[in-house]
Amino acid sequence: MTKLESDSIVSLVREYFEGPFGLSFFMAWIYATFYSTLIWVGESQGIASEYPWIISMATSGLIGIAGCLALGLKAPQPIRTRPWAFAGAAVACAIGTIAVASCSRADNPSPILVAVGAAFAAVGFSALTLAWGNRISECNDAMIEFSVPMSFIIARIVFALIGLTDPSISFALVALLPLVSILFLGGGTKLFAAARSGNARDPLREPETNSPLAATPLIRIKGVVAATMVLLVFRIGYGIIRAIEAGSSSEGIWYFLSVFVLPIAVFGIFVVLALTAARSLTTSLVTRWMLPILLLALALLPVDGEVGHQYARAANSIASMILQAFFWIILAKAAHKRPGSGTFFFSCYLVGLCLGMAIGVSVGIGMLSALSPESAWQALPFVGCALVAATMALEGRARRFGSDDKAATPIADSTESGTPEDMLDTALKDQARRIAEVYKLSPREEEIITYLLAGRNRPYIRDALFISLNTVNTHIKNAFAKLDIHSQQELLDVARSEFPIQFQR
Repeated sequence: MTKLESDSIVSLVREYFEGPFGLSFFMAWIYATFYSTLIWVGESQGIASEYPWIISMATSGLIGIAGCLALGLKAPQPIRTRPWAFAGAAVACAIGTIAVASCSRADNPSPILVAVGAAFAAVGFSALTLAWGNRISECNDAMIEFSVPMSFIIARIVFALIGLTDPSISFALVALLPLVSILFLGGGTKLFAAARSGNARDPLREPETNSPLAATPLIRIKGVVAATMVLLVFRIGYGIIRAIEAGSSSEGIWYFLSVFVLPIAVFGIFVVLALTAARSLTTSLVTRWMLPILLLALALLPVDGEVGHQYARAANSIASMILQAFFWIILAKAAHKRPGSGTFFFSCYLVGLCLGMAIGVSVGIGMLSALSPESAWQALPFVGCALVAATMALEGRARRFGSDDKAATPIADSTESGTPEDMLDTALKDQARRIAEVYKLSPREEEIITYLLAGRNRPYIRDALFISLNTVNTHIKNAFAKLDIHSQQELLDVARSEFPIQFQR
């Protein structure tokens, strides 16, 4: 993760409010429209209010599939978007919001009008997700790591404040949010002008043709399909919990706890840990952190009626916020490395996020329709087991996606490219092999010693090999015991004195 000086932080904050700040208004619209009862509300709350929401999510998921199919078989390509397209997407969001909100407050709403409104909301949501995904991908890693969490926090604050307004005007305020968002989306701000001058990536510039990343069809990028499926599985779990715990909206102290205080506080803790304790943010890290929270929400549903549902709702909200923000960071940084790939990556995001939600809510509604509430609660442990099994099956393939390229790539064992870096990697690997032969190191100890000889620290090795820090420490302890040394510096001394490095020619 990027480390910043104080003046760099000031510069980030200034640039953030000149451009990426608009993402917070778009995210606030998403919270209010899809994750609350501000819009999908009426005399029949709960299950009935989920149907237009399912239509919207399913439509967005299909749009994501279309984007993946259209772009996945090609190498990254710049996609030029006209400014009027942003305005059209924002207007579609506003129309969908007003249409569905009006129908939900009518005595006998037209099902066709509700479906049309949900479809408008889906089209606008999908278009602005792709647009903002591309814009955030322009930024360097430091701005991505700063702007995405900040936008999610501000969005939650805006959403909470709108929830306190009079219901008769709350949906009008919600409808304005995407229109405000696009004011920051154009290319005229200082931030995006800087992006085009070289301080950040410009998604419209041609990809570097001499880069292996630029020549690879996007669908063949390691882990991208599995990462999409991991997101889909998590969202299925979220959707099931949402459908089963559906009930009256939170009020009073519970409103501030479940909507405002708890999500922001826990989200802030997770962001600080991710950006400081972890060397890089990967889908593997997201899986390890999110799965316990989701299982906690499942476990809380049968507890003490409404109180259990309130706690489950809060845990589910926290998991949703963290999961979405972390995937935004992972996808934006991946697209930053591959100019022209942002639309594809965020199409994958739409597939996992929206189809997962639509499927999960549909499954939850089906469980409540076919079973009594008590029987549905008894089935939740099986749902949790299925989520764990699916996540673990996908995690091995998904963990490569979103990790730092150098960290995720093993030290080279050949000199095919002939670059100095590859020659050094091969020499270090040979040096570690000779040490392992003399001191009888295991294959894993040899692999870890290779990284230590290259000057890598233990968190780096953990992320590169996708093992726990305790496992790294155990292997290092065993290797050091065999060499009768106690530190990495002593290892370097032994290697230089007894096993001088040899470059192959």
